Amino acid sequence: MSSPEAWLKVTIETAGATAFPVAVSESAALPFAVYARESTDRPLQTSGLTGFAGGEFSVEVCGASWTSARTVADAIVTAVQNFTGTANGAIIDHVHVAADSDGTSVYLTDGQDLPSYFVIELQIFIRWRE
Repeated sequence: MSSPEAWLKVTIETAGATAFPVAVSESAALPFAVYARESTDRPLQTSGLTGFAGGEFSVEVCGASWTSARTVADAIVTAVQNFTGTANGAIIDHVHVAADSDGTSVYLTDGQDLPSYFVIELQIFIRWRE
């Protein structure tokens, strides 16, 4: 059985950005998104594990302009919000976007007038069957 990261990567790339797990090179072409699992909870019941896991995932969407980053972030939100089903080998029970905000713009060169890229930050909760 696949993890939800495989589904999240495909979903990000379908939204129009190259997806990178955890880190990205400074030379990556825009737009791109970096995703990471922030936490995982495996609920218990009296007979043991429930068979489901819930995780918080961060996604940082980066674009050459705020509008391009926002466009990709909005496409990701539309694709993931309330998703349920089997995708990329993962059985996903529930997804919701817990937070959506403008991130800190990135300047790769000192003294730059305009940012090298703009960032939109998403926090996504995914519950899946393990």
